[in-house]
Amino acid sequence: MAYSLFRQRFASTQDFRNISYFARLKYLRSLTKMEIDYGKKDPLGGLAWGLFKAWVGAIAFGDVELEQLTSNALSEISHLAP
Repeated sequence: MAYSLFRQRFASTQDFRNISYFARLKYLRSLTKMEIDYGKKDPLGGLAWGLFKAWVGAIAFGDVELEQLTSNALSEISHLAP
């Protein structure tokens, strides 16, 4: 779900990188809200949003190693989504 919402807004990770610094921060803050809101209802869902936020943050700030680690982790847990 998180990735689908990301793709609705940004055609690619490069498109996300190309938006302004402040726009990237604003998007990351919106993910924090999703993480908290989902975490209240479903702790595993909240953790998944937090991991997704880490992936987006890694993309936003060019941390290739963290991007790869979080991408792999997201792939591992994707089968748990309802």
